Order: sequence, then structure tokens, then C-alpha cells
Amino acid sequence: MAAMPTTKDFDGITTDQIRTLFRNTFKAHEYYSGTGVLSLRRDDMVGVLTGSLPFPWGPSDSAPKAPAPKAPSYSDSIINIDALASAIEGRVTARIPNLDSIVDAINHRIDKLESSRPSITRHVVQVNNGTPANLTYKPHAVFTEVLTLAKLGINTFLYGPAGTGKTTIAKQVAEALQLPCYCQSVCIQSPITMLSGYQDANGNYVPSPFRKAYEHGGVYCLDEIDAGNPNALTWLNSAIENGSCTFPDSIIPRHKDFACIATGNTVGTGATREFAGRNPLDSATLSRFARVFIDIDPTIEKGMAKGCEYWYKTVVNFRRRIDSLKIRHIVTPRATRDGAKMLLAGIRYDFVVNSLLLAGLSTADIERVGTDWRVSP
Repeated sequence: MAAMPTTKDFDGITTDQIRTLFRNTFKAHEYYSGTGVLSLRRDDMVGVLTGSLPFPWGPSDSAPKAPAPKAPSYSDSIINIDALASAIEGRVTARIPNLDSIVDAINHRIDKLESSRPSITRHVVQVNNGTPANLTYKPHAVFTEVLTLAKLGINTFLYGPAGTGKTTIAKQVAEALQLPCYCQSVCIQSPITMLSGYQDANGNYVPSPFRKAYEHGGVYCLDEIDAGNPNALTWLNSAIENGSCTFPDSIIPRHKDFACIATGNTVGTGATREFAGRNPLDSATLSRFARVFIDIDPTIEKGMAKGCEYWYKTVVNFRRRIDSLKIRHIVTPRATRDGAKMLLAGIRYDFVVNSLLLAGLSTADIERVGTDWRVSP
């Protein structure tokens, strides 16, 4: 910890220079960083800067009374070194012999803050001809297969439970191939123009994300395809199967680097108990996709817990318990991700359990699952 300057260190420094130092030191305080500092006495300012008077003031009646934040210590780097050096024009170096130690203390604190930042681990995958590509996040267990399908120009339908990373896989495929990624979610009311684009009232063509990827290359991710409008999907069939597509303004050839990845919660044959609002997809649409099941990847889910291993174990134990009891209840990796955030923010464990795991269960089912699956910190 750097030593605090003494009153003697300010000998030979003018009052205006001290006032400038004071203003910059307490710049977070609106009154004393502005014109209010002009009314302050030299002795009071020196007293605060040396620690002999508390901030804002001691018993002196000459200083104005105003609420102020708690005074930080010199070890917390309250002095703006650049402002101090410019204000006193180098004279501080001679008058405050421990200035170097103050600077060292500030630099040490900065280094400590920098080292505490979470690091981003890059994950290397092999792309064309073994060329390595870096991914920001750890890829799913089936990522390599999905990437290969995209490189081969094979349309892929990723299906599986909610929160398993299907859309993330599509984005990572684009990242690995160094292509733009265009994502759109569809529903039963999504029009064909959402995919084809349209001509406005002035006759100007407005391209869709699908058109951009189709014409210029890119990964197009069609989210929630099993909730889509059958008419729009019928238009899609021709575009993704053939080497060209008729858009409202012209016929466009399919770019060699175009890849289409669809996602859904069902396999495409209709609604399930968990996803009752999903539609059966036309066989012509399904035949154009290679379907790949995306289950929960334990390694990825554990990483989503951000170090709260006890919470990850709680979620996994609870999921196994409700599965064994055949209770209809969905617990996705999002519960792991969000629960970790809540716990790290200081929210109570019981509150997190109730809001992310037990919410939606009947009283009878809560009694059935018991409590022995919990892993508290």
C-alpha cells in the first residue's frame, strides 16, 4: 500500500495547484469538483488530501457543509495521476518523494482487476482440408457432423428439447466457415415474403435474410420450422433443393457457400405432449433435410453453470428425478444457466429452486419429487 502524502509534502505548492489537485481527486463529487472548490481554504484541502481531516470536512466552520461519498483511501487509487502531474507541472515529483510508490500501487490494482476478468477459451475445429477454425464457445458433441453437412451443401434439420443449443450450432457453423449467419423464427402466420422478400409500393425489391444468404453466401437458420406456415415452407422447398430460385425481382442462382439449417423441438411429424403447438411438416419438406437429434450435452451444460457446480448437480438430479417419476415437466439447460447467474448475484438458493425448477408443478408432484435431489452450497 502506498504511503499517504503529509502536510510537509505540499510546502511550496501554490493554493491554486492544490485546488486543481483537490478538484480532480474528488471529481465524482459534483459540488467540490466544480466552482464550489473556489471557496475552500488551503488548510482544509491539504487536511483532506493528507487524511488528517475526514471528507468532506472536520470541525472547520469555513468549509461548506454538503453530503458526500465516503472518502476512498490512496490504496484505492483516488488520485488521477495524469491530472495531478499536469496541474503541478512536475513539481510534485520533488515534493512528494513517495509518488512512485503511489503509481506502483495504482498499477498493481489495475493489473489485479485485469487478471480477474473472465477469459474466453477458443475452441479449435477442423474445417476444409483440415484447416483449423476457432470457435468462441465449446461446440456440441455433434457439431463436427453438422459442419460437414453444411460444407457438403446438405440441408440440415436440428431437432430436440428446448435449450440444447440448436440455434447456437447453426451460428457456430457460420463462425467456423467464416460466413455470415442469418436467423429467422417462423410461425403459422409467417408469409412467403418473409423468405422471398417483396417489392414495395415504388416497385423496389426489399431482400429477405434468406435472399442475402442464398445469393451472396451464408448460413441461413430457420428457427422453429415445425411451427411454420406450410405455404411458406412449400416455397422454401424449391429454393433449397434446386440450383436457383425465383424471387419477386429475378431468378437468382444458389451461391456455392449457401447452407440452410432448420431447427425445431419435434422431429417434424406433429405435436408432442411437451410441444403441443407444433405442426406436422409436409413430407416434401422433410425429405429435403437430413434430420439430426440434438440432446443435452453434459459438458456444455456444466460450463453454463459458470463454476456453480452444486447448482449444475441440483438441476441434473432434479431432471433425473422427474424423468424417473414420469412427471411431465421441462427442465432445460437454460435453468442451469439462469440459476447460476441468480446465485452468483446473491439470490437465495431456495428462491432459485422454486422459480426455475418447481414452478409449474402441482403440490402433489412437489411432494413426490421430495428434496433429496438438492445439492446446496
